[in-house]
Order: sequence, then structure tokens, then C-alpha cells
Amino acid sequence: IAKRADLAPGDRVRALAQRGIVELEDGKTEEAERSLRLALGTYAAASEEERLDDHFAAQAQFYLGEVYREWFRSLPFDPSTGDDEALRRDLEQKAEMLLSAQGHYLRAIRMGNDRWAVASGFRIGELYDELRAGMLDASLPPGLDEEHAAAYRLELRRRVRVLAAKAITAYEQTLARAARAGVDIKFLADAQGSLERLKAALAEDARPTL
Repeated sequence: IAKRADLAPGDRVRALAQRGIVELEDGKTEEAERSLRLALGTYAAASEEERLDDHFAAQAQFYLGEVYREWFRSLPFDPSTGDDEALRRDLEQKAEMLLSAQGHYLRAIRMGNDRWAVASGFRIGELYDELRAGMLDASLPPGLDEEHAAAYRLELRRRVRVLAAKAITAYEQTLARAARAGVDIKFLADAQGSLERLKAALAEDARPTL
């Protein structure tokens, strides 16, 4: 459908966005990225001549975020290898993919479509939440005795508090926007549960240790 010469711009945006979503669901992330960027390019060019519905363009931005989220989730983080340089590179790559995904979600939010703005806000919170959990759940570096392992865990929890704070902010903003706009999508219950869990975790971390 997207290749039809007589297709209206809005229909072409929709066709390209839907193609990208199907490609992503089929695990073809690079093809999905191309289709979704074509959808957004088509929307931007056509918007100079006429006003288009922003739903499918915002959807394309959201799913571009999903492409980078998949790449973020696929990258390793394993302190048990004992290779500090490799661990640093892995963490930098994960952070880069997180920020790229976040960038697309933020663009979807700025487009003003409430449904995709709420979904994008939830995903931003989830990105920071997942990075925090992945770091806390990762295997310990080799060679630590019980005392040093406990100290490592304590220091790690201190360092990832900023990730929890970012996730909390994103979840709160998402829930507030959903309430204002009357949006009710499947992410909201998860956002509320994650928000309560992270607040409880930060409260636990704030308790003085004996």
C-alpha cells in the first residue's frame, strides 16, 4: 500500500508506520527503523502543505523509541567477568541506547497526541526502572568476600538512586497527564504499581544502617 503513487500523504504515513510496527514485532529492528523514519519524513514533508492527523506520526515516534528500547535491552551488563573496561563500555552503550529511545519518546510527547504521549511517558520511566533493576540484579564482580560484597551492594544502591528518581518523575508525569486527558490505556496500572514500588525502595534505602 505504501508504494502506491496515488496514496494520500496521511494514508502513506499510516501504511509506513504500520509496516514498521509489524517489522518490529517480527524482530526486524533495522527494517522497522527505516519504515518508521520514512513515515515521519513523509509526515514532515506533507505537513508543510496541509494539516495531517498526528496520530500515526506520533505512533511512529513511539515505535522508534521501541526499536531503541529493544537494542537497549539486548545489550549485556555483567560485572562477573571482572573486565572493568568492557563493563564500562557496555554501560556506556546501554546508556546511549536508553537516551536514544528516550529522545524518540520525548518527540512523541511533544507532538501532543495524548494517547502516545502517555504511552511514551510510561516507557521513559520503564527504561530507567529497567536499568536500575538490571544493575542491582547483576552478578557480583569476582573475588569479593562477604564483607566486600555487602559494601559493593550498598554503594551500588546509592549510585542507582538517581535512576529511581528519574523513573518516579516519569511515572508521576504520565499518570498526571493520563488523568487530565482522560486517557485509559494498558500501561497505567503498571505505571502506578511501579511508582509505588520505587517509592518504597527509596524509602527503604533512606533508612539508616546499623
